[in-house]
Amino acid sequence: MQRLVLLLFLLSPLLLTTLTSTATAGKLDDVRKAVNNDASGSNNASTSSASTHYDQDYDGDSGTSGGADYPPELICLAVPAMLFCVPYFALEGFPSDDNERGATYFNAYPYASSGAGLLRFVSEANTGSPEEQSAARAALVAEENLSRISLRFALEYGLDFGMVHQPAAEFSLHSSSRFGFSTRWTQLLENSHGTIDHLGMSVTQIIFRFAQAEQLQFQTGVGLRLLVDGHDLTPGFNFSYGVDIQPGDPILVHAAIEIGNLGDAFLFGARSTFGVMLPPCEVFLGLDVLLINPVLFIGPVAGVRAWF
Repeated sequence: MQRLVLLLFLLSPLLLTTLTSTATAGKLDDVRKAVNNDASGSNNASTSSASTHYDQDYDGDSGTSGGADYPPELICLAVPAMLFCVPYFALEGFPSDDNERGATYFNAYPYASSGAGLLRFVSEANTGSPEEQSAARAALVAEENLSRISLRFALEYGLDFGMVHQPAAEFSLHSSSRFGFSTRWTQLLENSHGTIDHLGMSVTQIIFRFAQAEQLQFQTGVGLRLLVDGHDLTPGFNFSYGVDIQPGDPILVHAAIEIGNLGDAFLFGARSTFGVMLPPCEVFLGLDVLLINPVLFIGPVAGVRAWF
């Protein structure tokens, strides 16, 4: 049964390739134009129009708008507070309660030991000398094969409905200090007039797990994005916000958004995957969305992730 599930996950992009074989080409050329601002005239006009419309709708001196009483500065403060503070206090409570959870450890892979999910919080024993308490915790860590770091390596294949193929590889390191590192490389491949056009895209970032529980972890990251076109490199900024959920053995859920730029183009990404553990690997299937304004890539993704 597990082999059948794995086969269906891996074949799904190929089946969708057949269904969308009549799609048109030329998206990668549109990306080149977007990052170099070749369509700047129309974009600037749209921006100017939107700015004029905002000025008419909102009067900063009077504090009124066409139907809304909230200044944009308040919204800019409220949204980050909701995205970061709510998950933290919901999962971890107030800082004074944090020490009761014990030291943070990772299972070798999700659902690997008696502790559910990915994380384990190991406290000192309540009896015995400090040396005996530390020895008891060390014995538990060794018995359950727990670690202070978690390594993950993934290979995946995505397919845009416009017939742009997207094989990718990703490596990430996560630590009990909450800080980590991730890097991802994606190839964009397109059949353009009988030849294979291609672009490379990478994202490298420092990540921070700002809210955590045994079966639920929120993380954010900032870093560098690169578009590689032959010998030409186009840099950009990347911000990410994501959540990993382990609702119950063997299911894994991941969702993330990314905001940034590539050259002169605004970039937005979103993905959600549903995975099944086949220890020590995860087989996953999901939906991936990438906007390199105004070029939109959207389609399924399937892959395998190894946990170490």
